[in-house]
Amino acid sequence: MAKAKDKKPAEKVTWTLTIDKDVKEGFAQLCEDIGLPMDTLAASMFQQAVRRQEVKLTPLDVNGFTPKEAAALLRSWRELQAKRDAEAWAKMIAESGQDKIDAEYAALEAGD
Repeated sequence: MAKAKDKKPAEKVTWTLTIDKDVKEGFAQLCEDIGLPMDTLAASMFQQAVRRQEVKLTPLDVNGFTPKEAAALLRSWRELQAKRDAEAWAKMIAESGQDKIDAEYAALEAGD
């Protein structure tokens, strides 16, 4: 096994990367917040991916929710919306008097 002093430094290369402007600005802000230059953090992330032979991406949406959490929130929202719609519909029918007309009509049909 080669000793650390026997290893020669890795050859450095320049790589042009095309990404969304907002992603670049967000990454720049992250780097500033943690006090590392963008190229240093990116190189470290690449080295880690190669060393571990894996890339771990967080499956969070733009609001910070996992797909499971987002689906549960969407289901809850739809249930609330359906309940509100049903309540609003019932209130509108009651206020219009249509429920009384429907009851009278049903009574007439039942009497025939």
